[in-house]
Amino acid sequence: MEKKQNILAKWWPELLLFSASILMFFWGLGDRALWAAEGRWACIVKEMFQSGDFLHPTINGTAYFDKPILTYWLILPFTFLTNGINEWSLRIPSAISGVIIVFCTYYLGRKFKSRKAGLIGAWIIMASYGIMFWARTGTAETENVAAIMMALAWYWYRREKPNFVTFLVFYLVCFLGALTKGLPAIVIPCLALIPDLVVEKRWKYLLTPAHISAGIVGVTVYIIPHVIATLTSTATYTDNAFVEVFRENIMRFADPFDHIEPWWVYFEYVPRLLMPWSVMFVASFIGLSRKFKKQNKEVQWLLLAFVLVFVFFSLSGSRRSYYILPAIPLCAIQIGIFFSAIYPSKSFNRVLQFIAIGFQSFLATILITASIVVPIAYYIPSVKAKVMEHSPIEPETGLMTATFMAGILSVFVILYTIKNRNIKSPLLRHVYFNIGIFTIFLGLFYCVITPMLDKYRPLKKFALTIKEKADKLPGDRIAIYPDTYENLVFYLDRGPDDHITILYTPEDEAFKKFIYSKERGIIMVKREFIENVQHFFPKVRTAPDFDVVENEELQSKRDFVGWGVNYGPR
Repeated sequence: MEKKQNILAKWWPELLLFSASILMFFWGLGDRALWAAEGRWACIVKEMFQSGDFLHPTINGTAYFDKPILTYWLILPFTFLTNGINEWSLRIPSAISGVIIVFCTYYLGRKFKSRKAGLIGAWIIMASYGIMFWARTGTAETENVAAIMMALAWYWYRREKPNFVTFLVFYLVCFLGALTKGLPAIVIPCLALIPDLVVEKRWKYLLTPAHISAGIVGVTVYIIPHVIATLTSTATYTDNAFVEVFRENIMRFADPFDHIEPWWVYFEYVPRLLMPWSVMFVASFIGLSRKFKKQNKEVQWLLLAFVLVFVFFSLSGSRRSYYILPAIPLCAIQIGIFFSAIYPSKSFNRVLQFIAIGFQSFLATILITASIVVPIAYYIPSVKAKVMEHSPIEPETGLMTATFMAGILSVFVILYTIKNRNIKSPLLRHVYFNIGIFTIFLGLFYCVITPMLDKYRPLKKFALTIKEKADKLPGDRIAIYPDTYENLVFYLDRGPDDHITILYTPEDEAFKKFIYSKERGIIMVKREFIENVQHFFPKVRTAPDFDVVENEELQSKRDFVGWGVNYGPR
C-alpha cells in the first residue's frame, strides 16, 4: 500500500496531465454535428461497411483515394463501440492522437531539459488552439502529427542504440503514419533529424545493413495496401492509389493545383495555431536562439529542426494552416525549456520571460473578469433586455453558469499556485496559473460552449428533415446542387446502391432533366446559390419548401434549403 502511495506521489503531475488530456480531448467529443471535411471520413467508413469493400474508398459511390487507407481503418474498430459510424467513433482516433502528441512532447521536453520543462511543454501543447481543435475533429491531421512526434521521440529514446530494432520501429511509425495522411509523416521526421545526423556524424549509421533492411521493411509495409488496392480496382473504380500519392504529395508541393497561399503565410499560421501561447513562443525562440552556441546539443537540434520544418512547408507551393501542425509541438517544447529556466536578474532572457508572462497574465485577468462579471450582469433585467434587443439568440442559463464557474475555478487555481510553497520561483507561479487558467477556458469553449451552440448549426437538422421526407424516393430523385457535400450525404444515409444525384450546373442537361421530370424529387441547394436555380420554379413557389432556419438573422450562405420537384401528376 505504501509503495503504491509513493508511486502516486512521485508521478501525480503526469497522472494529472494524462487525466486532463483525456478530459480535454474526449469530453463531449460526439456532441457536435459534422463540420467541414469530416463528412468525407464519415461517408467513406459508412460505405465501406455497406459495400464490404475496405480497400477502395468511395463517397456517394464515387471513387475517393485522396487520403491513404489507414486513416479510415483507424475509425473502424470504434464503430463497434458506438453501434455504427457516428460523430463519436469518427473523432476517437484524432482524440487518441492528441493524447499521444501531449506525451511525446512531455518526453522530449523532459529529455532535452528537465521534467519541469516537459510538463510545461505538454500542458502548453494540450491547451493550444491548433492541437485542441484538430484533436476534436474527425480528420487525419492529429494522426499525422502523432506519427511524426512518435518517430522523433523514438529516435531520441534509442539514439545510442542504432540497431535493426531501432531503425525498424522508426520506419514502421513513419510509414504507418504516411498511410493516414501522406508522405509528410516520412519526410518531416527524416528532415528534422538531419542536424543531429550531420553534426554528430551519425549519418554513418545510415549506411549499415541494419538501417537499409529496416528501411526496406518500412517501404514494403507502406506499399502493400496501395498495391492490393490498385490491383483489385474494378473498371468502375477509377482512382489509383499510387497516382493519388503522387498528386496529393509531390504535385501539391512542386506544382500545386489548389491551396495556394503566399510564401510568408506560416509566419501568421504558427502563432495562430499556438494561441494563446504565441507571445511566449516568440520569447522562447528569441531567448534560446540568441544563446544558441551555449545550448546543449538537444536544444540546438530542437531549434534547427523547427527552422527546417518551417522552411520546408514554406517552400511548398500548396499551403494551409493545418499543414504546419507538425511544427507546433516543437514550439511547445521550446516554451517549456525557456520558461522552466532561471536566468540571472535583469538579463535579456529574464526580461523576455517577464514581458511574455506579463502579457499572458493580462489576458488571463481579462478572461477571468469577463467570465465572472458578464454572467452576473446578464441577469440584471435592464441588461438582459438590452442583450435580447440586439442578439438573435438568448444565451442559455447553462452556458452562463459554466462560464461563471470557469472564472471562479480560475481564481482558485491562482490562489492555490500562490500559496504552494513547493513553487519557489515567482515566474513559475505565473507560468503555472496561466497554464491552469487557459486550460480551463479552452476546455470550457470546446467541451461545453461549442456543443451547446451546435443546435444553431442547421445542417444536421436539415438533412434529417429531408431524410424523413425523401424516405421513399430513389437516390436519383434526390439531388444536391452545386457539389457533393459529404456531411449532407452522410446524414441522408442512403443505401449502398442508392446514391444521391449531384447537379453541378443549371446549364447541364442532367439538371434540366431532374427539374422537369414528372417524378417526385427533392433538390437541396446551398443558400448562396439560390438565385442560380430559383427561376426554374413557378413564381408561387420561389420560396424554398424546406428551410429549417426561419430566423433571417441566423441564416447563413452556407445553409441548405430544399425544393420539392414535380411538374407532372402526383
